[in-house]
Amino acid sequence: MPTDPAFRVPYILLADQVQTDVGHNKVNILGVFDRVFCKELPMFYPGFFVVVLLAVEQEDGLGRHRVSIRFVRPGGQTEVETGGDIEFRAGGGAPYLASIRLVIGMQGVPFREHGRHRIQLLVDDAFIAEHPLVAAPPPDSP
Repeated sequence: MPTDPAFRVPYILLADQVQTDVGHNKVNILGVFDRVFCKELPMFYPGFFVVVLLAVEQEDGLGRHRVSIRFVRPGGQTEVETGGDIEFRAGGGAPYLASIRLVIGMQGVPFREHGRHRIQLLVDDAFIAEHPLVAAPPPDSP
């Protein structure tokens, strides 16, 4: 459950490739997924992108904030965390007071077990949203 009502997350996606066109405020997202197949464990996934639209709906959300993306194992242990600072300014975020699209590259993420992993979004260390990422054995071949 989100802990800060000032923020809203219209979407979180995991993708193989992302191309941004800042001048036209567009993003091309290719290879959206929520499951990886792990033949052997541990498996180090070569890389993927986390794409988030983070919006501010209240004025107390404006200004500078620390944003983190956390990769959490099925048992709740944090495996990888990355982040940085962003600044929300009013205007240009229609239909929101302000919004920022985050594109975060994740390289060499380790899958040590099968199960439901989570990609969590935190703002100023407060949980805002998450996206599941299931690690499963490959399906049986026919």
